[in-house]
Amino acid sequence: MSVSTSTSARAHASSEYGVLAGGIAVFAWGLGPLFVRAMGVSTPTTVAYRLIIAVPVMHLVAWLFGGRVTRRLMRVSVVPGALFGTSLITGFAAVNNTSVSNATLISNLMPVAVVILAKFVFDGHVRNRQFVAVGVALVGMLVVVFGAGSAGDAAFLGDFLALVNVVVWTAFFLRMKNLRDDGIHSWSLLAAVTTVAAIVAVPPCLLASNDLGSMTPRSWLFLVAMVLLPGVVGHGLMTWASGHLPVTVSSLLTLGSPVVSAVGAWLWLNQSMNEWQCIGSVIVLGALGAIAVNTRVEAVREASVARSAELAADYG
Repeated sequence: MSVSTSTSARAHASSEYGVLAGGIAVFAWGLGPLFVRAMGVSTPTTVAYRLIIAVPVMHLVAWLFGGRVTRRLMRVSVVPGALFGTSLITGFAAVNNTSVSNATLISNLMPVAVVILAKFVFDGHVRNRQFVAVGVALVGMLVVVFGAGSAGDAAFLGDFLALVNVVVWTAFFLRMKNLRDDGIHSWSLLAAVTTVAAIVAVPPCLLASNDLGSMTPRSWLFLVAMVLLPGVVGHGLMTWASGHLPVTVSSLLTLGSPVVSAVGAWLWLNQSMNEWQCIGSVIVLGALGAIAVNTRVEAVREASVARSAELAADYG
């Protein structure tokens, strides 16, 4: 096998693994709001304890995967770390002040902004079908949000905080993509970012909290689950996947997270989910499936073109 053919085969496999890793990450992220709601403590307490536990865990995982956190890495992690800490505060506060489905769906409007900005930030080619997928998924999310109506746990404050989180999370996602494209070790980057987030967010959260001693064994169990699943599995796999996928694809995969949260809240937390929300969830999942399939088809096509070009060069 020639060098170029081998390279195209590796790129194809990398793209497929990237979609798989991103899909698992999205499922893990979808569990996060359920754990936040089930803990039964305030947002400052949740954020503070979550980051305090996450810092040593992330450094341990980075070390196990052969990474290390250097001074230079800490410097480049200042901006994404501050954004990550802010996103935790606004995201958790949104979950605690509106329905889980509304909070996660509004917060996950990030792919719309990413697809629009991708060409200018990463000089990438955004295909028409990606715009179509964004439009379809956006319609699905709006159906879920407005399908909830004014009843139940939906509230303006939580919806507004979720909207703020869209801006913060989009900036974080794009900056992490930039750093991964520079070849930075994914787990080392995540450990450094988590450390900066703790430095930024833990002190004010400790000062603002009035229920630090209210954690029950059940609360601690959900907190540890939050660190391991949405944290280690979710952020870890998505950070790795972002180095192997176009930013438009990795961001569009996150559209599955709100559906996991909404269905989980319906099954586990007994939050209502009417027929319109079910229809919207199906629309979002359909758009997500189309993106995953299209990514694989394009990877196969690019690998085939590369092989054909190599054969033409060999026998031409």
